Amino acid sequence: MTAIERDTPFVWVTWLTKLMSGEDNCRWSSWFKAHHKYDKLPSDFDLTQWTAEHSQLVHRRANELESEGCGVRIEDENQFYLTGRDGITTLSGKPDIVAVRGDYVLVEDCKTGKPRNSDQMQVLIYMLVLTLVKPELAGKTIHGSLFYKDYPQIEIEPDAVNSDFIGVFQEVMEAVKGGDPCRKVPSYRECQFCDIGTDYCAERVDEEPLAVAATEHDLF
Repeated sequence: MTAIERDTPFVWVTWLTKLMSGEDNCRWSSWFKAHHKYDKLPSDFDLTQWTAEHSQLVHRRANELESEGCGVRIEDENQFYLTGRDGITTLSGKPDIVAVRGDYVLVEDCKTGKPRNSDQMQVLIYMLVLTLVKPELAGKTIHGSLFYKDYPQIEIEPDAVNSDFIGVFQEVMEAVKGGDPCRKVPSYRECQFCDIGTDYCAERVDEEPLAVAATEHDLF
């Protein structure tokens, strides 16, 4: 199989979030996705069930916000494409919910799993770019939130989009969109969730490492 090189770099928001939070370390995976189209490995993830559960959660939350007097847009209504300063790189994302009431704007993602730091990074990126991709929101203050199916809601204040966060975003984004491949950091923990096969990444780790049997040492 041969990967097809993209004409220009394309970055999906979720390709950045685990790198920014430190949950993942292999930047090469996101760099490869940003620069290539490829045949993905099959997955045993039940996408049909997840999609149904996620859709129900989004509509439930949207109804709640509408009952509070907000104008609400969901899913594909919120998809954006933001071109970078280089004029060629595209950043794309799709917040689950954008709710507006007067000058109050809430960008919210709904999650069916356990809370992760990368969830917050995802919403923070949306908060960072929302007024750039939605001109009607310019000048308004953007609040963030994570609405979990089985865990307490997490609210994110506008000042969380600070210089430290922006610095991390810019550093990771520059690496992923850059012309030079990022460092590969293959590990079973990350590779088992990666859809890039050995045809493109010979270093991929598909077997869990075994403990090394050592009988002659005095370390412990």
